[in-house]
Amino acid sequence: MKKVIAALVVMFMLSSSYSVVNAKAETNPTVSVQLKNYLKNKKEIQIQTSEDAATSYEGVRLEANQTYLLKVEQGKISLYKGTTKLKEDTTFKLYTNQTAETRIEGRVYSGSFDFVIEGNEYILPINHVSMEEYLKGVVPNEMIPSWPVESLTAQAIAARTYAMGHLNKTINDTIQYQVYGGKTVYANTNAAVEKSYGQTLTYNGKLISALYSSSNGGVTESNANAWSGSPLPYLPIQTDSYDPKHPWNLTVKKQQIDIENLDLVHYKNWWSTIKENDKEITDNIKTYLQQKDYKGKEIKVLSIPKLEFTEKNTSNRYNKGSLEVKFIVKDDVDSEGKLNVKTLSLNNVKSSDIRPIIGVNLIKSYYVTEQNATDKETVLKGLGYGHGVGMSQYGAYYRAKAGQTYDQILRFYYPNVERTQQYNREAKRLAGPERYDTAAEIAREGWTTARTVVIAAGGNFPDALAGAPLAVQENAPLLLTTGHELHPTVKAELQRLQPEKVIVLGSSRVIRDSVLDEIKQLGAKEVQRLGGADRFETSAAIAKQINSSKVIVVNGQNFPDALSVAPYAAKEGIPIILTRPTSIPAATAQVLEGKAEAIVIGSEQVVNATVYNSLPANRVRYAGEHRYATNQKVVTNLLGNTKQAYVAAGTNFPDALAGSILAGKRGVPVILTDADKLPAGTADILSGYKDFTVLGSTRVVNDSVVNKLEEIANK
Repeated sequence: MKKVIAALVVMFMLSSSYSVVNAKAETNPTVSVQLKNYLKNKKEIQIQTSEDAATSYEGVRLEANQTYLLKVEQGKISLYKGTTKLKEDTTFKLYTNQTAETRIEGRVYSGSFDFVIEGNEYILPINHVSMEEYLKGVVPNEMIPSWPVESLTAQAIAARTYAMGHLNKTINDTIQYQVYGGKTVYANTNAAVEKSYGQTLTYNGKLISALYSSSNGGVTESNANAWSGSPLPYLPIQTDSYDPKHPWNLTVKKQQIDIENLDLVHYKNWWSTIKENDKEITDNIKTYLQQKDYKGKEIKVLSIPKLEFTEKNTSNRYNKGSLEVKFIVKDDVDSEGKLNVKTLSLNNVKSSDIRPIIGVNLIKSYYVTEQNATDKETVLKGLGYGHGVGMSQYGAYYRAKAGQTYDQILRFYYPNVERTQQYNREAKRLAGPERYDTAAEIAREGWTTARTVVIAAGGNFPDALAGAPLAVQENAPLLLTTGHELHPTVKAELQRLQPEKVIVLGSSRVIRDSVLDEIKQLGAKEVQRLGGADRFETSAAIAKQINSSKVIVVNGQNFPDALSVAPYAAKEGIPIILTRPTSIPAATAQVLEGKAEAIVIGSEQVVNATVYNSLPANRVRYAGEHRYATNQKVVTNLLGNTKQAYVAAGTNFPDALAGSILAGKRGVPVILTDADKLPAGTADILSGYKDFTVLGSTRVVNDSVVNKLEEIANK
């Protein structure tokens, strides 16, 4: 239980002035988080991105998996690659997709970033991350991730409620707000966030102060007792039979250093060798003193003659306390050169003023059950860990173990509240007025920058069918152009992406040489054409660029089966080659030489038994009675167990073609649909998915399909 005890001491450092607002959002909002908890005031930090990434430094982009150094130099942030300084400015922005991973000093985060200078000397990253991804980084840092999902779900809803109330400000990743650890891979906590997607707690239509602590000692506390102000009806004092009470005790020696025989004039002779009896306690006291009036000073605590709590409230916790500390400060001497003995005296102050000075890890709560003082020591005993207001995390754990649902847990700790859906999952649409614009939208979704771009003809599908594995291998978006001239949308995207290399799929009969000349004029250092006399030779030329012992075989005279398997082929780095239904073209046969395995997509009507039996002995077929059934087989067998899916028209190739590269890059399927309804069986395989992106405009996939997808996602 060490993780909860270390991370959940204060939980929420909130006062009675916490703003209770109605912050309802239409969609998954973005949270801005200063990353302070793990960096600890660094003047230089290492960063690394999983994908090529654009930056605010003109002409500078980060290469995937390359380590860079950010360093504060003369009031500016310098970016280094190795020992080479690339550029500097007062701030540095890193533009990445929400699905990309960014390592900052080895810790992985999602989202994009601002790097600013704090206090004229330290680098402070600010992470802009979606609410749901943020919570996946919060829940396992606020509750042990192996705990029951019902308790973790209660934690997720409390954490989301709190974060929704702070959308209009930049928070940080410490216990001042909520501990956020970046991108995580814990199955239970991720499941809890998914299960409670968008859910918060409200009272009279407004977000509540969803406070929580580790253990309440068997009795919850009211907000009024903890921080004064008016008592809130959803934070009452009540007995909690499931909380394990968490007994604690603390012994404080009154004398820390005996100075009777010390020479307070020649103190430098003994200063470095004399130590206090209670190091952890006195270190905390020294930190407090240094923050108040003695910044940068060396301090010795001589004694703690008084430590007591007074004025019990209605929950048996103490509201007031007194503390006296005797101490000396190095080089603080009187006129005779003798160290001055100083006194910190706090009498009848708030108990919340005393506890942090001694240490919130030591005085674990204000629920003090015994106080015994002798001439030599003070002994405190108590129950609980934290302020005790709202949800007890240990109580939630034992309630879940007893079979309570997350709703039952929340209704006990926050009575009189409603569980409110602040926002639902929405199917996203990537679309433009034409296929060329949709391909560009897909590129903008997946790539902030690209060293390579693949271009295919938008008017005909064959040459581009085999392009997905190559595009993902090159981490390149696929753009569609007309064959006689470079489409204006493609031109704009090339200017945005500034690729060094462009690969054009198809012969000069499909895309003219003049189009390649236009591309070169835009600054690409290399323009490569992969094409042959026909679609089969083009697919073979593309396949030769991909080193794999496997091959995927599809009918080259139609597109649905190739689109179904393209994300898998791209993800696994397997070339797609085209065949005729009843015979293998010469170019395809050449590629098949030496291949150990073959995957055939489509029934015997599209790739017959003769072709199938002539493939490598280690072969398998995935097929259904029609294109949608085949798509369902491919998705279920090759690309299942993901939460995200792209949905595209099964009767129109361009949008699915461009989207298959993005899907392959992210390891998720493209699911084919009719324009106005999901095909039979498709809704069944979609039941496990929570995040849908529709490819193409309403003319291609209309809103009735989108509505059905949202219904599935929010079920």
